[in-house]
Amino acid sequence: MSAGAASSLSFSGRLAPPRRPRAGRATRGDREGTWLPYYRTQLTMPALLDRAALHHSETMISTRVSDGLNYIITYGTHQMRTKKLASALTMLGIQKGDVIGSFMWNNSRHLQIYHGVPCMGCVLHTINIRLHPEKIAYIIQHAEDVALFVDESLLPMIAKVPKEAFRNLKLLVICGKDERPPRNGVKGCVLPELSGDTKILEFEDLMKMGDPSFAWPDLDENDPMALCYTSGTTGMPKGVMYSHRSQYITVMGNLAASQQGFRPIDTALPVVPMFHAMAWGIPYAALTVGCELVLTNEYMSPNDIISMIKDFRVTVLSGVPTIWQGLKRALQADPEKHKKIKGVFTRGTVGGSKFAIDLLRWFWSEWGVEVIQTWGMTETNPLGSATRRMDGQDHLNFFSDEHLKTVGRPVVGNEFKIIDPDTGEALPRDAKSVGELLVRGPAVTTAYYKKIGKTPKSFVNNWLNTGDLASISQHGYVTIHDRAKDVIKSGGEWISSVDLENTIRSMPQVRLACVVGVPHPKWDERPIAVVELEEGKTVLSLTEVRKHCAEHFAKFQLPDDVLIWAKVPVSGTGEY
Repeated sequence: MSAGAASSLSFSGRLAPPRRPRAGRATRGDREGTWLPYYRTQLTMPALLDRAALHHSETMISTRVSDGLNYIITYGTHQMRTKKLASALTMLGIQKGDVIGSFMWNNSRHLQIYHGVPCMGCVLHTINIRLHPEKIAYIIQHAEDVALFVDESLLPMIAKVPKEAFRNLKLLVICGKDERPPRNGVKGCVLPELSGDTKILEFEDLMKMGDPSFAWPDLDENDPMALCYTSGTTGMPKGVMYSHRSQYITVMGNLAASQQGFRPIDTALPVVPMFHAMAWGIPYAALTVGCELVLTNEYMSPNDIISMIKDFRVTVLSGVPTIWQGLKRALQADPEKHKKIKGVFTRGTVGGSKFAIDLLRWFWSEWGVEVIQTWGMTETNPLGSATRRMDGQDHLNFFSDEHLKTVGRPVVGNEFKIIDPDTGEALPRDAKSVGELLVRGPAVTTAYYKKIGKTPKSFVNNWLNTGDLASISQHGYVTIHDRAKDVIKSGGEWISSVDLENTIRSMPQVRLACVVGVPHPKWDERPIAVVELEEGKTVLSLTEVRKHCAEHFAKFQLPDDVLIWAKVPVSGTGEY
């Protein structure tokens, strides 16, 4: 199998050994792949990403496609294609500062957009494919996207977005399924209603217009490079603009041993969507340090993911709790079949919502996988804190792995504090006092894009009010108790919906659990649980749930009812 020039696609059902590309290899001085020296005095993305191709030109980027095959290119070819992409967009009138949208899966073309768009001085706006068309329309209009890249399989969703959302759109680029051109051409695709002035191109036709010797413009580290929108659980989503400097700092955090510690010998599989907070910065971190990178595309079932882990000897995986829960079920179903991943797949990252410590312990004890608990928000770009196992580190004064119940300590550069929600006064770091969690740091936003969504409590003296209720220990370990807006207040007492959800989810017959508060004439609110059962399970009584929860909760905190749904809806970030 050859990882040749960008024009030749490489497919394989198994991992092939790295081979020197015959054409399109981007090294300094190559006629078709010349770039500027990667060194910059500013903290900008070209400084990181050019380094990747310079030092790791033959490292592979693999994307899963149909029938268990993989589309594979090298870092060198990736670099050449990002230059051609930027050149072609420039030729079509896209200018520095323009906002370019992507509505795509995790795949190599999306990675080229991740690289090329910010490095040419434009702003990449990654759009959550899980949103309702009404919210998609809102954020496309609010961001003022002038170009939009869409995967062919997602076109039917974009076609539901009203024409008014595309009033600024100059260019629509269609990315064919499985890294190929659309089978029936652009005219055979399901297209949204656009103005007559919008140009429509297929991705590879756009690439043919580009020049691989394109030179990145001079950029300032404070220039914007990406625009992400919050999940918008209340009202419309709010935009958060990331600067080059902010993203650079996030990448450096991902490389720190106290966080994820990516190394050149790693093979990284980011299952977290690339539309969610820039995939936690993982694609950039992998490129920077020279990891092999594996991308899921739309193939994200537990068995698909395990297949990729085996095929590419993945060492580190990142995903929301629902991904890890699915992996556990698949591994439990046939441990003998999957035993070869033991000792290879050794760590991963979980974020997006609180993760049950029982799952952390299971992956460690049964498979030797350290799952690193993280906390963050779109507004923190996104990593705010992380916790890793401390086995054998007696000087850190931990008992067993109890610290894993927390979301760790702030990443380097971040500061946390908790305040009384009513008075605003700072609360002690005693692991007992619970208050609103505030964070500040060099990668933390201080305002929403166009100031939309800002409230008097959102940003106070450069502190971001996270909306989480938390406690902090004297050693700086943070425990998230609940979202302030999700806490159920019953008879004047607080009930944590998140803690109830995790406890109910630990029952063997439960796949997913969501706890909500419902109005009550006497107690104001009472909790009820909505559950999705494991395959083959059909019965779960309220008595069983209350008995299970009573081991950890007071009687008044137990749910009043249990509703069994065929499917509990989950967002792309793992939230209910």
